[in-house]
Amino acid sequence: MFEALNTTGEPLTAFETLKPKIIEAESLEHYQGSASHKDVQRIEVYLDAFKKADDRQRATSELLIPMALAETGDRLQKNLSDQRRYLRDYFDGLPSLDDKRGVVGSLANLTDFVRTGWQSVEDEPALEAFGKFDQEAGFCFQSLRQLKHVIAIAPLSRFYDQYRRSDDATRAQRRQDLITAIKATTAFSMLWRGGHGGTENIDGVYRAVMREGASDQGIPPLARQTDKQQGVVSVNNYRRLLWSRFLKSFSDKDAWIKAASRVPIYDHSAVVTKFLLIVASDDAAADPLDPVLLVRGTKGLAPTIRTDAWDSASHYSVEHIAPQSSKANGWKEGLYDDPGTINRIGNLILLPGEPNSYIGKRPWDHKKLIYKYLCAETAAEAGTIAGTFGSAGLTLGLNGEKILTGTGYLPMCKGISKCTEEWDVDIVDRRSNRLAELAYERVIDWLKV
Repeated sequence: MFEALNTTGEPLTAFETLKPKIIEAESLEHYQGSASHKDVQRIEVYLDAFKKADDRQRATSELLIPMALAETGDRLQKNLSDQRRYLRDYFDGLPSLDDKRGVVGSLANLTDFVRTGWQSVEDEPALEAFGKFDQEAGFCFQSLRQLKHVIAIAPLSRFYDQYRRSDDATRAQRRQDLITAIKATTAFSMLWRGGHGGTENIDGVYRAVMREGASDQGIPPLARQTDKQQGVVSVNNYRRLLWSRFLKSFSDKDAWIKAASRVPIYDHSAVVTKFLLIVASDDAAADPLDPVLLVRGTKGLAPTIRTDAWDSASHYSVEHIAPQSSKANGWKEGLYDDPGTINRIGNLILLPGEPNSYIGKRPWDHKKLIYKYLCAETAAEAGTIAGTFGSAGLTLGLNGEKILTGTGYLPMCKGISKCTEEWDVDIVDRRSNRLAELAYERVIDWLKV
């Protein structure tokens, strides 16, 4: 009947109502300077930065929801009374002071993961006591953040927690485990959504990994302690669980490619679209047998999987080669017979924002010339191409000239610029299949066991 309020009459957050229990567990006499006290301070550094009561409640809720999933595999609701009740019952039920200290420490580590990683405003976040990721892991972490894939916080926080608790003998391995878990999570989530189109109960998959594991494979859950069994933090088990779930939807590579090449992926997620285009283009070259398509080139040829692929300064947006509007001039009508064709990956490319907007709904022959200009390898070549604009009826204007000359070299345009045919459904089909194949092959080893 009574609600816990602070001195200003605002409801206390669920963590604020837990804090007295933490003090009681340590005892008032010994709380100051205890392990729990230090961890509570780490949590409060983050939460106290939110000055408005509603913002602090929201931030607390966004910590406690993944905390409950990581600790017990429970799906905690946003309701304040539910969160208070969960924390009270869980904390009171822990058998020893060491167990209670462990939970507070894990919540503090999760808070650091969110504060310095997930919610960081930096384009290349540096996790507390960990630092920055390498290029692949940084690219993956940024992908998950861009996707707002918050369900991934719980499993990744378990690996981060293990890293923070490691000693000199195990730290290097725990660091690698976190990196491997980030890459496996990214591969699973992006391929899952790329093949299904929508989310297709992806949150349910992660909750099952946390709460259930796989009894038929002898794999315990990833959560610390469910109501059935003790959890285990094992990156090999984690990958096995995700991989087995993936195979239930896509039995092999061909099955995923067939599905992903038909999905109008842009309808579902611009982030997943961008991810697939980036990984498919990594170290790619034009196919000598069909130049509009790509093949995997030698390592280091044209790397695209980099942390800064997602940062604000080099943000690339998704460009539709055949425009989304069927009223655009000069495009084959068959492209618009199936409304999904335009949004399939084979009709998409990545361009910086300004050239993307400028190219817009232009006819195919004009677009192809601009693509050719944007992948010119020398100033002389670019000048020669620009010299053909007028005869093709393409007038840039001062603004257009400024945009194109300031864009720089875009290797993704090379294959499109070599197309000798009218852009049609057959090209979209071929290109969709090839890009799906390249994307799958590039990331599957992050997941497959």
